[in-house]
Amino acid sequence: MLSDKRLGLALLVSFLVLPLAAAFASNPDSLSAGWNEGKGSLLLVLVFVAIEGLDVTYHLNRKRLAFALACSVFLSLVFFYDPSSLRGLTQLGTNLGVAPTLLNYSWHEFIVTVLYLLLVLVLLADLVGFGQFRAFLFTLTYTVLTAVVLLLDAIFPYDELGPLQSVVPLLVSAATWIMKTTGLVSLTSSGNTMLINAGGTVKALVVYWPSAGVHSFLIFTGIAVAFLLKQRIGGIRLIIYTALGALGTISVNVIRIVLLAYYTAYYPAQNFQSFHDVIGEILFLPWLVAFMIIIHYTERRLNRSKKRSAVPAPVTQLPAGSKNTLIGS
Repeated sequence: MLSDKRLGLALLVSFLVLPLAAAFASNPDSLSAGWNEGKGSLLLVLVFVAIEGLDVTYHLNRKRLAFALACSVFLSLVFFYDPSSLRGLTQLGTNLGVAPTLLNYSWHEFIVTVLYLLLVLVLLADLVGFGQFRAFLFTLTYTVLTAVVLLLDAIFPYDELGPLQSVVPLLVSAATWIMKTTGLVSLTSSGNTMLINAGGTVKALVVYWPSAGVHSFLIFTGIAVAFLLKQRIGGIRLIIYTALGALGTISVNVIRIVLLAYYTAYYPAQNFQSFHDVIGEILFLPWLVAFMIIIHYTERRLNRSKKRSAVPAPVTQLPAGSKNTLIGS
């Protein structure tokens, strides 16, 4: 029986890397495409597993490793022959009313994410055990929420999901105010539509809830709450940290809209989609890391202050004959 954490973590990550490596070998663009067009969002799962996997104990033997390898190889074959290997599941989306144009995008990536989530769950149960699932809150929260958002985008594309789309005009108005105030871009906006003056040519930029970063807001909020719970932070501090995290994420999303408008005004239209696909992750990931670091150091300082205040005051002995023998200094 092996129990080395480094070996266990290396094997766990390797089994999860194998399917993504197979997808890359089959189609290198599949890992660099947008969040609802490829498997690039699954790379963050590896990051979370590598971080959270340091805190658990692994239970390894030949049977467990053989089973884990078999599951990993199976999904690797599915990803290597994708999309033909998933064509049947992809077509099932028509029964749920998914538009034909979205079957190979959000719906397909929803299926891919669910399959990868199942592999994560199987590997954790096999190599780590159900009792330590709590250690992987980031991993599971991120993967589940990513699947949920992809499903929502497939069934309610563009502006069909009213509650999520309703916040977009507010974000667009904020972004428009910033650009007008700074003179960054000449434009007008109404609702979720921005009319941008691009060197004398007016270009329309229509913003839907995924493009506005609402999906990253949902995912970030889930991860932030998972992080706070994992740090055993509750009560009023949980509410305050979550609110501050949400405010920061909204600000990041407004910046994303500003950058999309700026790109529309000054750069070729043929490259817009590539920029659109990556700018969200470029802004989102540093903010997520910054949020966690800020909370970590804030909590550490608070704990130090509590420890100092909890230290009993030194005592001083009075001269003989005094009424009280000991008093606090």
